[in-house]
Amino acid sequence: MNADLKRAAPDRYLLLKGFARNNRLNPTFAEMILWQHLRGGALGTKFYRQYIIADYIADFASLQHQLVIEVDGAYHSELVQTEYDEGRTQRLQDLGFSVLRFSNDEVQNQIEYVVQTIKNYLLNHSANLTDTHTSRQPHPSLTGGVGGGSGLRALLFDMDGVLFDSMPGHAYAWARVMTEYGLPMQESDAFEHEGRTGIGTISIFTQRYWGREATEEEAQELYRRKTIVFNEYMAARGGEAPEMPGAREVLDKVRAHGLLRVLVTGSAQQSLLTRLERHYPGHFTPELMVTGDDVRYGKPNPEPYLMALQKAGITADEALVVENAPLGVRAAVAAGIRTIAVNTGPLDPQLLLNEGASWLFPSMQALADNLDTILANDE
Repeated sequence: MNADLKRAAPDRYLLLKGFARNNRLNPTFAEMILWQHLRGGALGTKFYRQYIIADYIADFASLQHQLVIEVDGAYHSELVQTEYDEGRTQRLQDLGFSVLRFSNDEVQNQIEYVVQTIKNYLLNHSANLTDTHTSRQPHPSLTGGVGGGSGLRALLFDMDGVLFDSMPGHAYAWARVMTEYGLPMQESDAFEHEGRTGIGTISIFTQRYWGREATEEEAQELYRRKTIVFNEYMAARGGEAPEMPGAREVLDKVRAHGLLRVLVTGSAQQSLLTRLERHYPGHFTPELMVTGDDVRYGKPNPEPYLMALQKAGITADEALVVENAPLGVRAAVAAGIRTIAVNTGPLDPQLLLNEGASWLFPSMQALADNLDTILANDE
């Protein structure tokens, strides 16, 4: 294990060591429940409790799979804590770890779901260490190289900003509706939060400006209103979001290589999903779609991409992701999948590379022009 992952400054490490020992002696009820399902290699890998990684204490950690599991109490929904958690998660990802988060309520009342989610992650990630105490090697699917071990079997596609040029409409609708409800939002904010579920985006802004989570009724009303404004925006511009230039050619090439096409989107708008068959006939099926309605946690959590792997019956090293959003790239990388970033919006391209994209193209057409080479090297 790299010393930088185990320790910070010696005095800081000694302080954390004392905290970790106290936490192990005084676990929360939810931590006690989950530990019964993790201890003794029950899931096929060794988990450590209250494990020190750099300046943090992880609730549970598998070094073999470079996985951290966090069990969050109610205070983690508060804005300051949420922002701290996001920074902590980013730091752990910088060190090569993926992070799965569950609430106390989920562990206590839905333990089967929690355990299955962890199993799905482990299934799609090969063990990364030959000696868990002395060496640490990156997972092959995180290196950015070509050649996927078991061979490429599928490409996983985001929708907005990848298949459809819909993000300008979404940005307009989000900014207008959120501001109407006393939640100041700029169109640029929508691009930064692209990839989250609608409810996830709403929660961030209600915590910021209302100091609390939106109720289910409030969230549904906001999202209903946002959908209306989005559809009005599109109606004034021809009726629907146009195809992203180059997307059809990309999909046709993927099909020509005999690969599955899987949709992974934070959208829950049925009006948009039904356009897939009209614009891209024969490329997608309901069985190989993951939408915002299917997951508990949207991007940047890896759950949408882990679910997509499960639905397709493949492992992470048998897939590539095509994403245009930094949070989407982060989610795919956290799921262990090599990712092609296409910068179809107004973002600084470095943001996509910083999240771990293995390839970067300025448009879907540019990807189409280079896709045969990528796929030929990876099959």
